[in-house]
Amino acid sequence: MPYTLDWAWSADSLSEVHFNLRNSYAPVALFDKDYDDMGIDVLRKKQYPELKSGTTETRTLVLYNDCYTDENVQVEVRLESQGKLLANDIRDLKLTLGEHLDFRCEFMVTATGYGKIDLVLITRKNGKLTFREVIAFKVVPGAEKTEQRKTYLKIL
Repeated sequence: MPYTLDWAWSADSLSEVHFNLRNSYAPVALFDKDYDDMGIDVLRKKQYPELKSGTTETRTLVLYNDCYTDENVQVEVRLESQGKLLANDIRDLKLTLGEHLDFRCEFMVTATGYGKIDLVLITRKNGKLTFREVIAFKVVPGAEKTEQRKTYLKIL
């Protein structure tokens, strides 16, 4: 959690920064560990990490359940480009109250034609949305063409 909130009032990306701050306090949350380790400049300065098209990316996700009730959490991870769903996976997980769980997610980076893909992290309890965060990646050309390969995403 930030010591001071001065960075949260930057006018260049007000909504993304405030949304990120609000999510950091969510009682049920799903975060991409390596993405968060890069700091707030990813959002403030739109310095999105690069992924090469045609590669398989594995991310470490961390699920928190700091609610007072219900150990059942539904996790959905979506891969989107320009709001279009490319792939997704949904899992029902049981997580003790006050605990966290590390797990992996794998997806193929496709050439989208837009230069950016979003990994959307969602949690639900009893069908009600409890968390949603979009993390962006810049797609750069890779060694092979991916148009013939099917896009996939799976929670491991």
